[in-house]
Amino acid sequence: MTHLRIGLYGYNGHQLDAGALAGLPADIVALCGIDPSRMPTQATSHASLSSLLGAGIDAVSICSPRRSDQAGDIRAALEAGCHVLAEKPAAMTPGDLRRLLDLAAARRLVLAEMGHTGFEEPFRTLGQLAREGAAGRIRQVLVQKSYPAADFRPVDEAVDGGLLLQCALHGIRMAEWIGGGPVRQVSARQAARGGEGAQALLVDAAAVHMILDGEILGLVTANYLNPPATGRWGYELVRVFGERAVLEAVPGEGCVRVLGDTARRIPVEEGRSDYLARVLSAMSGRKDALPPPDILFHPTFAAMEARRSARSGGRWRSLPG
Repeated sequence: MTHLRIGLYGYNGHQLDAGALAGLPADIVALCGIDPSRMPTQATSHASLSSLLGAGIDAVSICSPRRSDQAGDIRAALEAGCHVLAEKPAAMTPGDLRRLLDLAAARRLVLAEMGHTGFEEPFRTLGQLAREGAAGRIRQVLVQKSYPAADFRPVDEAVDGGLLLQCALHGIRMAEWIGGGPVRQVSARQAARGGEGAQALLVDAAAVHMILDGEILGLVTANYLNPPATGRWGYELVRVFGERAVLEAVPGEGCVRVLGDTARRIPVEEGRSDYLARVLSAMSGRKDALPPPDILFHPTFAAMEARRSARSGGRWRSLPG
């Protein structure tokens, strides 16, 4: 693989750092909007995105200060000839995202979201089992994605995309990539916290109902209601219900369960993921390192339609076939 020169823009999300890139063929060489004391000493600091993009970098990791501005920031990076790894969601509307994907394809550049979900254990093994038919014909997929309540969560969805586009999106990815296939129809409802205070309007709970390829029914529950007693930042589970068995993954258990006529526990090394290595490999020219963009970004389009549905009282929305 080519040794890539990486620039980092913004810190609103899961920005890369030297630890994430350890052992991978990439160096952080330029920064913008990030405290230089937290980054490698050889990285140059820049006052603007345009200055960063002119620093001779091959790729840029983008966590825009406001997610509503991110589509424009990504467009600038692609037009400057840089590959892009973007915090989710890469854009806030289907039209903006489609235009970015078209531009990346035209420039022969990689555009990827920070989408490790489905490439990380225990979900990677669960997905492999589902694709191999361990559950038989899949009929239903259930995903829970729960984050802690916190005062820093913005009420304004333009800052981070909101619950559906940055929390429920993980669950939709799990449902699609682990065994359900693409979402064909989606309906969503969400609820604000209520009460008094600055965060009364924060949307902190949502349910996403889905019909996936093959008439598989899916449900994603997403919320900011994870209590401290769980001991985990993300309180998650995935269950795939098939005609022969149920596949279940609950992080923290170190295994995937196969529950059919008998019960099996398949040990996994939790947290292990090769997603970032795949992204860098794709940026270096390996065409099969990542799924095609229409698969990689389909959950994002589905989350956008879920957001539209929630704003219309849960009306069902269809996605292109």
